[in-house]
Amino acid sequence: MKLKRILSGIASVSLCIGVLSGCQAAAPVKETITEASSTEENVFEVPRAQDDFYGYVNAQNLIDISTDCGYVSAGAFDDIGLQVDEQLQEIITSIAYSDDEYEPGSNEQMIRDLYLQCLSYDRETEGSEVFEEVFANIDACESIEDLLSTNVELGSQYGIFAVPAYELQVNPYDTSEYLVCTSIINSFLTLETLGDTEANISNAYDQVSNLLINLGYDYDTSTSSARSIIQMLTSITNVTDYDVLMNNEVDEITNLNSIDELDDMLTNIDVASYLELCGFDTSEISEINVFSVEQIQAINDALTLENLETWKMYTKCCFLAGFSSYMPDYYATSTSTNYVDTERFAFDVVNSTLPIQVGEEFVERYYTEEISTQLEAMCADIKVAYIDMINNCEWLSSSGKVSMIEKFNNITFCLGGPEAHEINASDALLIGDSLFETIRNIKANEAFEHIQKLNEAPDLLEWDMAPQTVNACFSPPANAIFITAAILNAPFFDLNSDYYTNLGGLGAVICHELSHAFDPMGMEYDSSGNYNPEWVSQEDRDNLDAIQSSVIDYYNDFTILEVYHVDGELTACENLADIGSVQCILSMCNNEDDIRALFINYACIWEMLFHDNVILESLTEDVHSPASTRVNAVVSCFDEFYEIFDVSEGDQMYVRPENRVRRW
Repeated sequence: MKLKRILSGIASVSLCIGVLSGCQAAAPVKETITEASSTEENVFEVPRAQDDFYGYVNAQNLIDISTDCGYVSAGAFDDIGLQVDEQLQEIITSIAYSDDEYEPGSNEQMIRDLYLQCLSYDRETEGSEVFEEVFANIDACESIEDLLSTNVELGSQYGIFAVPAYELQVNPYDTSEYLVCTSIINSFLTLETLGDTEANISNAYDQVSNLLINLGYDYDTSTSSARSIIQMLTSITNVTDYDVLMNNEVDEITNLNSIDELDDMLTNIDVASYLELCGFDTSEISEINVFSVEQIQAINDALTLENLETWKMYTKCCFLAGFSSYMPDYYATSTSTNYVDTERFAFDVVNSTLPIQVGEEFVERYYTEEISTQLEAMCADIKVAYIDMINNCEWLSSSGKVSMIEKFNNITFCLGGPEAHEINASDALLIGDSLFETIRNIKANEAFEHIQKLNEAPDLLEWDMAPQTVNACFSPPANAIFITAAILNAPFFDLNSDYYTNLGGLGAVICHELSHAFDPMGMEYDSSGNYNPEWVSQEDRDNLDAIQSSVIDYYNDFTILEVYHVDGELTACENLADIGSVQCILSMCNNEDDIRALFINYACIWEMLFHDNVILESLTEDVHSPASTRVNAVVSCFDEFYEIFDVSEGDQMYVRPENRVRRW
């Protein structure tokens, strides 16, 4: 995530350092901050490891962040993000200003030409012309057919779909093929919670009305149109089960229909014509998957001539929200990035428009042979330890262990980033005569290449995450984990650190992602990545459910800011992965020094600082526990922690042995 500067005008804010307890309230970090000169020091007391291990390791850094940097959010991930941002800027500018001759279609040629276009981009002239043309095309729509045609044009050229279209998904039941599917409605608004509260509706109304005012509409027109847009959207979102969609409940979100069946369902849309507008050959399509029957029916009901003006206004809002930073100043919105620095504008456009090309250059420079060798060695060690952990699991049946190890042995470790793509000289033609022509060409090419995959076998190991992203993930259909080059920085990984410090950092991340292969969602997919819940016996599933239930109860007892409880059910899968991760890496340690280094760096990687309101919102929205819980709740489960840090009954980190939970 990007660090966000505290808005000017805020006199003071309370920042949550994230002090947590075990099953009782923890003593907060004592902090006194004065408004005197910057030479005065903060007065605080570092908590004991026995009372708050997270605070014990991270307190000083967190206090320094809160007073010196003034960020709304900060921490280990953010520090690496800033470092990677600087590295990417150096890569892009060195390419852009080089006198070298670049091969047509090469990463360097694409990056340089797009960067220089951005530097010469004139919002007041080119920006005005593009947006006036887009809005004129929207205004010219006189029918639903016109609207859908314009919608597909905006989607293929700019990536803006006000009305959901059709796309490809990997068939969850057979990952060797694609399915055509209806998209879920997407928006600059947070649709999944739109109708939950009056406050959410009011905030969305304000956003939309302000966008329309920025487009030059008068107050009455803007507020009236905003009201109609929100009413239309809530009629769609209120019938959509977002829990099912976000939890990826495959049986619920797989609803196969023929084109004729879907045509009967959608009386206001000519399905075959819309598919062809999206670029599909209908003769090649036997079935279409509908993620949410209720949502697509509600969208169909809203696609009427009566609502045409509402859809047109909403489409304009979507375009303005997506491209306001490219527009003349008089179109600026409250969420626009006001680029005073044209170099920064050029960097952001290149990095977001050419993520593959920029990512390959990043990997070439920063994913070194030395890093690769150490990372591969660590992964090999982890494989051995994880299999041992499965074999020693007491709740798994013998057949369950065989099945789990088969799945584990099929997991692919995708490290650093993808292999460099083959240079195609014709890609040079994607750079047009203007910035927006280039953006349209690149987006259209991406849309075309996506549709051409219909009759191909999916490349399950294709990287959906750019290697310059500070992250890692597990993909159930691919049965693979992806570790980006960007996350291979301290405190997660440092060539100059000892093995066990790195094991407590990146090793924990790797094992966390591996553990997702065996969490309640991952267990739905077999060793080939197909959705097949039957690959594990009911006995083993029941045992896993019992473990999950105990983990939910365990985390429900943890609080943030002393009174706000963690939602153990919301965070269950991530908590299971955290516990399984530390259980695995602890088994790889040889002595107390190894374990101490591991625990300390495990706490370091979750060093995070947020505003109180942000951390409180996360308790109801984030599937991850708060950072301090990810440390204190986890380490308190392991006997080694009590031995190394002399934790005993009466200490706030103490959890009774019978209440300590395990994943395996």
